[in-house]
Amino acid sequence: MMKSTPFGYSAFKYGLLLLLLAIILALGASYTTPQIYEESGVLKEGDNKDFYIPYAYNRIIEANLILNSKNATVLYSIDSSPEAASFEGNLTIPGYVTSISIIHGNVDYRFYARAQVYSYPYLGYVAFLLMIIGTVLTFSGYMRFLRDLRGGKR
Repeated sequence: MMKSTPFGYSAFKYGLLLLLLAIILALGASYTTPQIYEESGVLKEGDNKDFYIPYAYNRIIEANLILNSKNATVLYSIDSSPEAASFEGNLTIPGYVTSISIIHGNVDYRFYARAQVYSYPYLGYVAFLLMIIGTVLTFSGYMRFLRDLRGGKR
C-alpha cells in the first residue's frame, strides 16, 4: 500500500527529528554568559607585564587598566600599538591592554576585563553533524516517497 505523505516513511520522520534536535543544540551552543577577569599587583622600574585573558577569543565587553603611582612613566600596548604615558596619581587606560613596561617609578596596577563567553561551544559541532545526518535521512525518505508515488501511478 502506498503512503500518501512523506511522513509515512521512517527515514523522513527521523531526519526531521534530527534536524529539529540540531536546531535546539545550535541554540544551546550560542548561549553566552558573562565572565570577569581581575588581576592586581605592583610593578617596579624595568618590569614588563603581559595581560592574558584565558577567554580572550570571546567577545570582550569592557576592559580597563588602572595604574597608581607617585611619579611614573609607562609604555603600554593596546592592539599592538605602543603608547607612552607619564603620570602622577591615578591613570585609567580603557581598552584591552595586552602588555605594559615600566620605564620609571613603581606602579600599583589593577586590570579588569569583562567578556561574554560561549558556555557550550562544542554543541555546535554535534549540531552540525546531526544537521548533515538529518538532511541525508530526510532527503532519502523524500526520494523514496517520490519513487513510490511514481510507481503507484503506473
